[in-house]
Amino acid sequence: MADENNIAEPAFRAPKGLGPAAGVVTKETDGRVWLVGPTNQFGGYELTFPKGRPDGNSLQTTALCEAYEESGLRARLLQHLVDVRRSQTYTRYYLAERIGGSPADMS
Repeated sequence: MADENNIAEPAFRAPKGLGPAAGVVTKETDGRVWLVGPTNQFGGYELTFPKGRPDGNSLQTTALCEAYEESGLRARLLQHLVDVRRSQTYTRYYLAERIGGSPADMS
């Protein structure tokens, strides 16, 4: 898995009652982006961007781990993208580029 990038980003403060999470929008050099189809449409999503809870890791590390676990892609973070209020989490998304991997590698 790619190492944490330590990119510059704004402070992260999850609103009361929402847990922190991190995700990644991974792009190809031609501008296409990768989506994942959660098993059994988990959370009601047919397609979404990889994301998950930190479990003791930094948000940047979490985003890279989720990219690999959910899509099989190895990524390099480029920049902070957006923070989004979701039903149970407050999710920080990063923009990333694929540096390797394949959906066949996902866990």
